[in-house]
Amino acid sequence: MSPKAQTKHVPVIQTPERLGDRSWRRDSMLYFLTSFLRRQPSLQAVDVRRHTVWLLDNTAYLRATPIAKGLKESWHAEVVSIVFQKDSRKDMSKIVAMIADLIGLDGEIGTERETRHQIAQRLRPFLYHVIPAHWMMLEIPQPNNSTIIHQLGPTNSNGISSQVVNMGSHHIADGAMIRSYLRGSRGNIAMETIFAGPKGWLVISDIDDTIKYTKTFEYIGILRATFVEEPRPIAGMPKLYSHLQRKLAPAWFYVSASPYNLYPFLRKFIHEHFRPGTLLLRDSSWLDLGELIKSFTVDTTKYKVKQIEKLQHRFPQRQVICIGDSAQGDPEAYAEIYKKYPHWIRAIWIRKVTNGPHLEEQNSPERFKTAFQGVPDRIWKVFEQPETMFDLIVADISPLRQDEIYLLRTEYRTYCILHLSKSIPQILLHNYFSTVISTLAADHYKPNNPTFKVGDVVFDLISNTRDGAAADYTHRQSSHHPRPALTAWQALFTYGGLDPTNTKGARHHELRVLVTNARKNEVAAQVLQLLRAPSLFPHYQPWIRATCSCPEHDDFPSNQVNVDTVIDAALPLPQDFDLAKTFRTNKWDPIDNDVDCTGEQMFKLARSSDVVRTTASSQPWRRNPPLQKPRPKNKACSAVNPDGKALTRIAELVEKGSIRGRVQSIVDLTHGVDVLSSEVAI
Repeated sequence: MSPKAQTKHVPVIQTPERLGDRSWRRDSMLYFLTSFLRRQPSLQAVDVRRHTVWLLDNTAYLRATPIAKGLKESWHAEVVSIVFQKDSRKDMSKIVAMIADLIGLDGEIGTERETRHQIAQRLRPFLYHVIPAHWMMLEIPQPNNSTIIHQLGPTNSNGISSQVVNMGSHHIADGAMIRSYLRGSRGNIAMETIFAGPKGWLVISDIDDTIKYTKTFEYIGILRATFVEEPRPIAGMPKLYSHLQRKLAPAWFYVSASPYNLYPFLRKFIHEHFRPGTLLLRDSSWLDLGELIKSFTVDTTKYKVKQIEKLQHRFPQRQVICIGDSAQGDPEAYAEIYKKYPHWIRAIWIRKVTNGPHLEEQNSPERFKTAFQGVPDRIWKVFEQPETMFDLIVADISPLRQDEIYLLRTEYRTYCILHLSKSIPQILLHNYFSTVISTLAADHYKPNNPTFKVGDVVFDLISNTRDGAAADYTHRQSSHHPRPALTAWQALFTYGGLDPTNTKGARHHELRVLVTNARKNEVAAQVLQLLRAPSLFPHYQPWIRATCSCPEHDDFPSNQVNVDTVIDAALPLPQDFDLAKTFRTNKWDPIDNDVDCTGEQMFKLARSSDVVRTTASSQPWRRNPPLQKPRPKNKACSAVNPDGKALTRIAELVEKGSIRGRVQSIVDLTHGVDVLSSEVAI
């Protein structure tokens, strides 16, 4: 059969053919199954010499597939390909003239000849002859230098093929990009696949009038923006998206009601001004100018909801920010999605379009109130200037709830505003305030209810040597320095009898201190650092002996704090462990102060006269019991009382670098994506 017989010619002015809600993949299958009845051409291979092929960029996701021994995770992606006849529909003069007449050639956009040439170039993809019933081979290179080959197709009656294919092993790194090729094209026909893991952030963005001037509120504006004018980004939006990329490193999806014929045009625009991502364009074909305009404006809400639901099924654990505009149905579409998946959508941002006539209704408060009825106010925001959204950084996007974590919102905006050049991550010499926005589930079973209540302000203290701040705050870390440091302070200076304002008359041998469980217990670690603070003990260093639960912990007291002696005391203590014997064997003098952070057994062993002088101060400083269990009434514990003066002294010591908290891991805010993807609040 001749190539001409295999071509579906697209009339310029006809009754529109709408693909509507039918998926491209389903249409391909229906076409294939009914091809004999309809006497369509037989299935043939694509010939790159005669055909133009588009492979649309995509984003791969992890999907579990059944195997003999269970489930296996592998990367999958929806591959969309479109096939046209090369050099088809060359005579476009009548259509070019029609568009030129509609928009009016007034010289503002160049000479008439230049404008008509621009119209012809933009119009060409709309008038290509589509090629049905064709297949092609896709080559996907792998990190191990192997290649996966998939057959794509057959193309449906509109020349489109869409199918989900296996992109390779789960060992491909999250965030990697692979460029796949059409076999036989010598690398000239390719698509880019970005691999996005199951967790992290995801941005869903509209294009027209959200990031690109289109004027979808008037048909002349649509025609001008589509066929004549150079595409222009909305002022400030590229910077906002770059800001999001730096803070969140999300997967990017651009969901637009534009027809797929604009794919090369829009792809180039996004690559020039925004973060590359997957373009999801409308699977409809227009057969006159009226239908083209309708594709931008009619049933956009229904279309976008369907596309976003597909993303939800593929990335259910991601946290999503939806960004759109007020000119069309973005508020209604995003609100509908939020109501279906409230734990998936973390924020909705709507740009108020103000550069056109008759937008009062679209921009009215009543419209937004109605659209977002049932959506919490903290989720959605309407803005005019993108710069105003820069303050809505990660801390403002409501985090996901977890049963074992207090959710905290950090308060550093004032510092950012006053010291723009030293904004996060450079937080210097000041307290790090946070507000509790959700309490620990286990706390609700306590007799006295949560330790920290919603609205309470807690704080951390940040050394001037630190860039950023620790991000993973649990119950015991939520007031990270103040509580253990205040406990240590009061152990030494309140109950221990030392005077922090007068240590000049003491001599080195007159103060000996024993600190147990020195590495694993935060109070013990703070005690050691207080004893080594030069401003507290400027004329001498107390003699410190410390116990550690394993030799691997010796580095902290020996090298970082410079204690005099480290005693290995595995926990739980062996039955034959004898602290007094250790003192006698080494001929150590009894200590003056004992800060026990181990528990009852060690506390009893330290009562020996070989260990502690009879006049010495000794107090147990254990960690709090588990939250769900009440404190034992017969437990001898000393109260830690609020003390503003002591906290002021502690803050000064932190700023000088004399003491610091023990944090399991530190994540700078600029690199905090992994923390956020683990659903932990900053």
